[in-house]
Amino acid sequence: MNKELQTKLLGTVGVVSSHLMIIDPSYVEDCIDPLSVDWNDEEMTSGMTDEGVIFTSGTGDGEYEVEGLVDEKGYIHQVIIKLI
Repeated sequence: MNKELQTKLLGTVGVVSSHLMIIDPSYVEDCIDPLSVDWNDEEMTSGMTDEGVIFTSGTGDGEYEVEGLVDEKGYIHQVIIKLI
């Protein structure tokens, strides 16, 4: 089944740590210790925790657009964060 997807601005995300994290909101109360992240490289550009994925935010601190590819029922199929 081929669904027609539309790009929709979901909002923006502000960054002050030069990193973003994709995480289930139920984990937000649990502080993530940066030392517990399993970084993928020495520059700490991306990594994983048991709670989510963390990565550098493009050009550092600032505000970034978050878009979604949405079907006719409003279901989000993909999230795009414009980092640069």
